[in-house]
Formats: sequence, C-alpha cells, structure tokens
Amino acid sequence: MSESQRRYVAAYSELFLDGFESGRDVTIDIDELGQREGVNAPPSSFAEEKQQTRFQCKQCQTSTDIIGRHGYCPSCGKRNSFDVLSLTLDALDERVKNPRYSQQERDLRDAEWRTVVRDCVSSFEGFGRDLLQELARIPASPARRKHIKEITFHNPLAAARLIAECFAIDLLKGLGQEDQEFLRRRFMRRHVYEHRSGIADQEYLDDSGDTSVRAGQLIREKSNNVATLIRLVRAFATNFDEGFHSIK
Repeated sequence: MSESQRRYVAAYSELFLDGFESGRDVTIDIDELGQREGVNAPPSSFAEEKQQTRFQCKQCQTSTDIIGRHGYCPSCGKRNSFDVLSLTLDALDERVKNPRYSQQERDLRDAEWRTVVRDCVSSFEGFGRDLLQELARIPASPARRKHIKEITFHNPLAAARLIAECFAIDLLKGLGQEDQEFLRRRFMRRHVYEHRSGIADQEYLDDSGDTSVRAGQLIREKSNNVATLIRLVRAFATNFDEGFHSIK
C-alpha cells in the first residue's frame, strides 16, 4: 500500500468510526477528504507505486511489483525464487553456447569459464538462502530454527542432507553419484574463484579431494564442464523448488 493510500485509509477509518460510535449519519466526501489530506486524486484513481522488481508468475501469469528480487505471487502464492534463478542460468548457458572469446584467446576464455562457474553457484546460493529463510518461518523449536538458519551451500551435498532431514525435501533426486561429486567440487571451486583468483590452495585440495590440480596452480575449466554445471544446478534447484512448494 502506498503512503497516499495509507493516509486515505486512516482518515476514512477515523470518520467512519466517529459516525459509528456517535450513532450519527455520516457522509464522507472522498474529494474533500483527499484535499484535506493533501492528496490530489481520490483513492479510486491512485496508481500503484512501482517497486524494485516486476515479475510475471510462471504458474498463473499474474504480474506484480515487489521490493527486492524474491517474493510470492499475490494470486496463486507461488514464490518466484526459481524463476529468478532460471533467468540467470539461461543467460549463463547462452554465454557458454556463444563464447565471447575464441579458443586462441585461451587466458580470456579460461577466465570467462571461471566467471560463469562463480556466477552460477552464487546465483544458486541466493536462491537457496531465500527458500531456507522462508522454511525457517515454519513453527519449530528455537534449536531447530537455529539449525536451519546455519545451513550453507558451501558443500551442497551436506546442505542437501540437512534439508532432507528437516523437511523431507530431496534435492539430490535424479542425480547420480558422479553428478553429485561434480556438483560438490564446483561449488567449492566457487570460493577459490571468488577469493583466490582461481589459484588452488591446500584448504581447497583437502576439502574437495581434487587431484587434477596442485596447490598454487590456476584451476582451469572446460566449456563442456561449465555447461554440465548449469544443467546440474538447474536440476538441483528444481528439486528444491518443487519440494518447497509441496509443503502445505
């Protein structure tokens, strides 16, 4: 509700209650009321104030404005987090299919793939944190709620196990062992790309078990691996989104 609408509702309610409590007949002139409150138009002509993000619900096609990026459809109640993620994944997939740099521009091409991996994982983490924040609103003991809020996706397999324990949502549905390990390693690489310019350190090697690179070496990505990551992240997120919306 806009500030103009709030002022009108407050003034209207005051006049209505005054008439109700006194037992007198009251005539409310909305034009006069608008002028008194410093509003140039009656409430019937107020336009909705545009918020930060406008989205159309993929389920019922309702369009609405929200503050921030994530929100619920006011018509069917579906949360738009997965739709926001999908737009990012589509854009990243396009960058892989139509590379900005040729194979002869190896350093630039390698840097592009590391950037895509970083952005892909970061986008999923934003999506995942949003759904976890909503799940934390479900009535639970303080200890359980704290446990939910502490779930992170640095290790996606560990996060998936905890979410399955708390909410019976299977994020790994349809993902084989090889796919799961691929996903885990790329999520861990995101931290290296974000904070160490792609240079592997011992902590990454110990946590990931990655034997394809040594400490101090620059991690390289191939385009087919980046495409695989986007596909697996989409499947991982689809499972989370479907499980989230199955909760009644």
